[in-house]
Amino acid sequence: MKRILTLILAVAVIGVLAAPVEAAYYFFQVRDEQGRAVTSGFKAQIYTVASRTQDALFSDVTYSTLKTNPVNPDANGVVTFATSASTVDVLVYADSGNARGAVARVVALTDKDHTIILDTQKPEKQIRFYFDADISRGAAVDTGIDLPKGAVVNDVWIEVATGFALSSVSVGLLSTEASGDTDGFCVSQGIDQTWGLAPGLPDPAFFRCEASRTMKSAADGLLGNEGFHYSSNTRGVLLASFSRGQNTFPVTAGVQTASHGVYQEYRHFVRPGAATSIVYMTNDRQTTSRGAAGWVSIFYHALREK
Repeated sequence: MKRILTLILAVAVIGVLAAPVEAAYYFFQVRDEQGRAVTSGFKAQIYTVASRTQDALFSDVTYSTLKTNPVNPDANGVVTFATSASTVDVLVYADSGNARGAVARVVALTDKDHTIILDTQKPEKQIRFYFDADISRGAAVDTGIDLPKGAVVNDVWIEVATGFALSSVSVGLLSTEASGDTDGFCVSQGIDQTWGLAPGLPDPAFFRCEASRTMKSAADGLLGNEGFHYSSNTRGVLLASFSRGQNTFPVTAGVQTASHGVYQEYRHFVRPGAATSIVYMTNDRQTTSRGAAGWVSIFYHALREK
């Protein structure tokens, strides 16, 4: 009898040790500020809490079928997935329909939380979409996302998920449409870096499309006020004017002077009849199996939604 009990106990211990991590099944509905279901036009991107990596998601708790991340909703605006994480961070972003440009961020969502509110009435909007060098390969890609007429575009940021040496991405409006410019928002922004690890330093995974400045060499008595010149620029002509400067150049024989260059940011207004289709284009830098990829965020104000 003692040997039988010992055997039963050993089997039980082995069973406990071999038991898989308990899976959590998440399901939540996305609603607007009036409680109505948002049934289309958005995606939900799932992250592990305190991590910048997307979660591996599954269709059910058996982990038998992988699910894409970001997740598309069903016809009722419900998002479902299974994961081993007890809490997740969720980013909901809409690119079409009545919710276009609306964004919601939820930190530490649990499988007991079943509603996310997407504020569709705020005038500050953000269009977010994925770019992939393996798709572009040096050609313009129409994202299928349109800016509404009356939008005032303020800024463009690039988030790098997969960096690749000497890679860049441009963002703009479809050139075959009136006043469209393929790199009118962002011109050849470098995307060869991913998440930074050094504490206290700017995170190199995020890049604002803008001009860069080069400081003059330190000089006695200037105490850090040596001046600068605009040396390069990735902000497109729809959002800025730019002329490169330089530290010194000859004006007349034996005379040296300096030029800051010119850099002036402005906003782009989407007029009726003008280009609205958002495009991106990477340079042709990738292997047969991978290339740079990430997300573009276009921030705008909605003067009117049409």
